[in-house]
Amino acid sequence: MSININSNNMNSELEEFLEGILSFEDLPKDAKEKWLEWKEEERQIDERVETWTTEKEEKIRKERNERRNKDFEKAYEYLERAGYEGVHGKFEVPEDERNEAIGMYELVRTADKDSTRIEVQRAFIRRVNEIVTLYGWNPPKDD
Repeated sequence: MSININSNNMNSELEEFLEGILSFEDLPKDAKEKWLEWKEEERQIDERVETWTTEKEEKIRKERNERRNKDFEKAYEYLERAGYEGVHGKFEVPEDERNEAIGMYELVRTADKDSTRIEVQRAFIRRVNEIVTLYGWNPPKDD
């Protein structure tokens, strides 16, 4: 099998490897072909690794976005039930804090699909978590 690769980079790499021992031209033809074949395999492996890495990063990014979107929707549900009323007392969420959080929710809904949307989404989730921590929440009642 003959691979015809005339890459200066591969030849210079081989010359550097054999410097002081042999010159590339002195190698037998089959040794040159093996070297070029090996370098081609190495290039293909590097390509596959790069493709795999890109796919893995894309998968991680997609999972992270899905998880954040799910948390965002849950946060809105928690905001609707924020404030505790029960045996331990009554803790109402101040109207201005609730309106601020709802405003952030609407901002996310109308934002573009870029980094600003992600940042506002994260801020909304954090704010709802703070509200629920301060004022509690009424979990859904089992029917």
